[in-house]
Amino acid sequence: MKLLRNICRILVGIVFIYSGFVKGVDPLGSDYKFTDYFNAFGMSWMGFSTLFFSFLLSMAEFLIGICLFLNIKLKTAVWGAILFMGFFTPLTLILAIKNPVTDCGCFGDALILTNWETFWKNIILLAMTLVIFYTRDKYKPIFNFLEQTVVLVGTVIFMFCIQWYSFRHLPIVDFRPYAIGKNISEGMAIPDGAPHDEYAITLKYKNKQTGEVKDFTEENYPWQDTVNWEYVSSDQKLIKDYQRKRIMAFLYPENEEYSDDIEQQNNSKTAIASGELIGKKLSGDKEVASVNDGNFVSENQTDFIFAVAGEELGFLGCCLIVALEFLIALECIMVGKNARDVSGTLICCGMAALIAFQSFINICVATGLMPNTGLPLPFVSYGLTSLISLYIGIGMVLNIGLQVRKY
Repeated sequence: MKLLRNICRILVGIVFIYSGFVKGVDPLGSDYKFTDYFNAFGMSWMGFSTLFFSFLLSMAEFLIGICLFLNIKLKTAVWGAILFMGFFTPLTLILAIKNPVTDCGCFGDALILTNWETFWKNIILLAMTLVIFYTRDKYKPIFNFLEQTVVLVGTVIFMFCIQWYSFRHLPIVDFRPYAIGKNISEGMAIPDGAPHDEYAITLKYKNKQTGEVKDFTEENYPWQDTVNWEYVSSDQKLIKDYQRKRIMAFLYPENEEYSDDIEQQNNSKTAIASGELIGKKLSGDKEVASVNDGNFVSENQTDFIFAVAGEELGFLGCCLIVALEFLIALECIMVGKNARDVSGTLICCGMAALIAFQSFINICVATGLMPNTGLPLPFVSYGLTSLISLYIGIGMVLNIGLQVRKY
């Protein structure tokens, strides 16, 4: 139970800190979002207060998050979190059902969620907040009164400085799609190799003679027969067929219908095979174009980094990567075995499972043993979020390993 309540406290604190920060660096964006809310609910007369609420909301969220994360004034902070979640969870349910505003603005422009995604996110946060609330008497503060006061005052000053600077100038960290330095037209373009959205369009026509309403597609609708048919309406549905095609391409690689979907994995296997024993980099072979230089596989820096390693470093390099991933996972298990309590063991074993699972999936995809999916290779693939998450996890494992076991 101790592990559960501390995990809930840390996760809820991180979410509140992140939410408050991304709003604080763009107070005008939050101002516009409040305006949308007031207009959608027939409260446009509240327009004068939108900027005030923008500053207040981000400050409150950030301060509550810091208090929960650092276990400072937790009994007061958890009441604030309960009030937040108790108000915004029903509100997001209304937004999800009626959809007056397409984006709730919970995380500003940094992370866009649909209204239903926001509602389920709030349900999870509310559950964790309730765990903190009902066990609030069991949390022991780690800072004295003076240290807590310094942290709280410093947090308020820090956040207000960020808000005021971003309001008077530009956001310190600009998540907006039109931020300085961003090419808007390039940002709207679909990357090479990325799956395209597919739409199924249904056209309804009414037979003037019989009154029958019939569905047609774009290929067979009677656009020339205006004597017998009259247009009624149309319906457009988004189809994400590429997910099915990836699985079908894996099951039936010889089928020409799925040749485009299996091409990346075929090129990946070719690249790994061309590396032979020691690879092109070590052997100095530059006669044949490589995956790394020729862009034969999209996302070769992330999902298919193992193909680049196989081509450049050969079979020995691939074995070295597999061995290192295995040893890291094994070391996490050994640390967990000697942990002083069950919570430390669970964290270490969970980290080992995460590294082993991601490594296994990534390598299987690169070698054609599994359908194509987007999982990075731990500690090897490019990607800020993945690396930071792994480093945090390894840091927790190292901390557990430094603690003396109780006998």
